[in-house]
Amino acid sequence: MSDRLLNEDEVPEPDLLKALEAELRSDPAADAELDELKDQELADDDLADDELIVMDVEDAKLAPGRPRRKILRRRIRMVMIDVYDGYGTSERLRVRGRLFFKRRADEVAETDSRFRNLVNTSRRFVVNEAEKVWVQVQLREKVCEVQTDHEGLFEAVFEDIGNIPYGVHSVTVTLATRNRRRMQAEPGIGHFILHHVDSDRVGIISDIDDTILMTGATSKVRLLRNVFLSNYKTQGAVDGMSDIYRAIHYGPEGDGYDATHYVSSSPDNLYSRINMFLDYRQFPSGSIDLKNLGLRKGSDSLFDHEKYKHGRIKRIFETYPKRRFVLFGDSGEHDPEIYRRIARDHPSQIMAIYIHNVTQDNPYSSRFEGQMLFTSIDKVRRDLLRRGLIYSE
Repeated sequence: MSDRLLNEDEVPEPDLLKALEAELRSDPAADAELDELKDQELADDDLADDELIVMDVEDAKLAPGRPRRKILRRRIRMVMIDVYDGYGTSERLRVRGRLFFKRRADEVAETDSRFRNLVNTSRRFVVNEAEKVWVQVQLREKVCEVQTDHEGLFEAVFEDIGNIPYGVHSVTVTLATRNRRRMQAEPGIGHFILHHVDSDRVGIISDIDDTILMTGATSKVRLLRNVFLSNYKTQGAVDGMSDIYRAIHYGPEGDGYDATHYVSSSPDNLYSRINMFLDYRQFPSGSIDLKNLGLRKGSDSLFDHEKYKHGRIKRIFETYPKRRFVLFGDSGEHDPEIYRRIARDHPSQIMAIYIHNVTQDNPYSSRFEGQMLFTSIDKVRRDLLRRGLIYSE
């Protein structure tokens, strides 16, 4: 999802909807898959809800003359746990995530039809959050329990964790035993960057759409096709970017910076899809900041993309006030303007800014002052080598 998908001043044109309709009508598998997907939904619904049944005397093995009983037969509900990859210091680490009742959206294959991809992507935006559920959050030997809110969100904070080595650590989230409802869930795993507050090592801050993930945000038809009619295995990556990110992430001497941060205005409904895309395309693990859209206090604005993104990036700089960063973005959105503000406020922490030219802009435009506009990754590779930020193969 991109900032251009929903714009306060734009309404999807009829031609856009017709184009998507034509995409689906051209898929010969659509009718057969619709029947299959309906069967899956019925099966999911059958397993999801508690069932109130009336048992006969004989079935209940009750004495003759006893009245029939209404018995609530509780079925085990399957829960999914998303743990949002994050970052912190030896002083404070915040762990966030969301619980929702099981969906099939993550079960994809490269051979899935566009129709199936449309259904799976749409499911991400119609989820049944698991509210008021207790979870156990474990970071190495440290454990705490927290409860999800009415949107299925949870947050745990670990403080004074200086005894944990610096680097990338896994945090495991499971259902706590104190829950009364009968539920099952596979453990949720999140990865967290943990460094000293005074660390001065080099890290990456990167946009996602059209910077590393091909969405075609400058065209609404291409954008919706790429987001809704594909999946994380079929949506393309920007050529060469994963190689560049791994080279920076692991350092010029292979000694490992372990500090990559992905910041996007996409909604967190797409979190697991983006996370699986990063892993599938071999991008380095790192924190992922996405919008939490909702009506509750503290939710992110649907439209104010620039303020949101600037705030998330500023938080990274404030968490690591001595760390130096290489910034990656694209020319299709507000990245050049946001990065210029960041560079003005934190000049000593900016190593380089690279902007993927998806709009065929003039590289000498004042909009890109102090930034390198590129269409070929080779240009970026040569500049990083010159700066000593990556190793030569």
